[in-house]
Amino acid sequence: MQSFVILDGHCKSKDEVKLSPLSPAALYGRGVFTTLAVAGGEPFLWQKHLNRLLDHTARLGIELADSDSAQLESWLRELIAVNDVGEGRARITIFDESADGVWDDEGKKGSSVLIMTGTRRPVAASLNVTVSPYSTSSVSPLAGIKSTNYVENLIAIEEARVRGFDEAIRVNERREVVGGCLSNLFWVSGETIFTPAVSAGCIAGTTRAFLMEHFEVIESTADITRVGEADAIYLTSAGMGVKTVRQLDDRVIPPIEHPLGAFLRF
Repeated sequence: MQSFVILDGHCKSKDEVKLSPLSPAALYGRGVFTTLAVAGGEPFLWQKHLNRLLDHTARLGIELADSDSAQLESWLRELIAVNDVGEGRARITIFDESADGVWDDEGKKGSSVLIMTGTRRPVAASLNVTVSPYSTSSVSPLAGIKSTNYVENLIAIEEARVRGFDEAIRVNERREVVGGCLSNLFWVSGETIFTPAVSAGCIAGTTRAFLMEHFEVIESTADITRVGEADAIYLTSAGMGVKTVRQLDDRVIPPIEHPLGAFLRF
């Protein structure tokens, strides 16, 4: 994380940032976020990130002032310039700052917007991946939302790393693949590219959408066994682009040349 952040349009030192300890964001993790790549000083796939932010904010019932949503890109570009980010990443978080109803009865409404930038997260070109023992729910009210209530994903990836893996694939209550803890999933069988369907509970990532605009991809509710037998597996995110899975649990996946694997590399 770099020295300066923007909170509600005001550039501050990161040590000066304060949020209400009584807000639903602080008490319950009620908020949404997006992390995007910065390439050549430009926010990559900005419109996709903005559209998803606004959609997920609305789905969680978080108020975002029209002036704030209109200013998001301006604030982001200001911070990229202040922190002199050429190649890196940025995160925009929208926190619910409304009255909690349990601990706070003041009737206040609204949200806070925090933007921060950082260097790019180092990720190996190919990954050693496991299947997480922690399933997710396709019928959760948070299914498909990039919520700040993210601790399940963190616990899942921490468990995988303790066992020596880089990432973990999560499945839902029907054993359908959902995606990685911090990434979306694609796999290739024969000539066909697949990705988990949104109905399985996956978050529709911006990089996922970008790839689906450039490749013919079938959204699938596939069992993890089917993915484990694929010819190639890839994990994708705004922070790392496209990464090849070289091993899934005990199976070493023979490398193949596929345009998806070389399409977007940071």
